[in-house]
Amino acid sequence: MGKKDVTAKAYLAAADRIAVMSKTKELKNIKKNTAREEEFDMCRAIDLMIADGEKRGIDLARKVFVLYLKGTKREEIARMLNISLEKVKHILDGNA
Repeated sequence: MGKKDVTAKAYLAAADRIAVMSKTKELKNIKKNTAREEEFDMCRAIDLMIADGEKRGIDLARKVFVLYLKGTKREEIARMLNISLEKVKHILDGNA
């Protein structure tokens, strides 16, 4: 097994661990698509993780604001979305 083979396997193993921990769908797809390739672009993987995290944060903030504008109390929003009351306050008070 050559040095490139070992490096590629190490990158794929790292990508797999990161995908599982971050719950990033795009990273899992990259891993599938590069399983036969010798190199894996970790910078691209990290960029996708960041983009995925931003999207999830925006989606969560949108849900919080929609519920709040409907008159839902902060405590109820936290319970409904399974997040902390502090996170709800953080989103609504503009400290995000």
